[in-house]
Amino acid sequence: MNYKDMKVWVQTNELSFEVIKELKKVQDRNLFPLINQAIRSAVSVPSNVAEGIGRQYKKETIHFMYIARGSLYELETQLILLKKFNEISPQEFNKFEQDVTTCRRLISGTINYLKSNKDLR
Repeated sequence: MNYKDMKVWVQTNELSFEVIKELKKVQDRNLFPLINQAIRSAVSVPSNVAEGIGRQYKKETIHFMYIARGSLYELETQLILLKKFNEISPQEFNKFEQDVTTCRRLISGTINYLKSNKDLR
């Protein structure tokens, strides 16, 4: 299974790219630690999806999907903070919120599929 062909990786990778592109515009030096952490969280989501798919056993794959989902919640929290600091417009935030929800559903769906598929080891 090639992780780059999986919708869950494609969507989380696209979200990561869009978030990084947007956060590169922030000029407030005082927010750089928050920006840096948000970027790290954004990168972590598709990275953990890829790492999970690359693992040998289903249990390991599920574990990394949970980590990816946790990083997604972390990213969402950081985006909420950046919106409160007016570094992300309400329109951009709403788009990110929709994308985060889509990615969360895809990750959760992948977890549920792996858990229910008895043929996978």
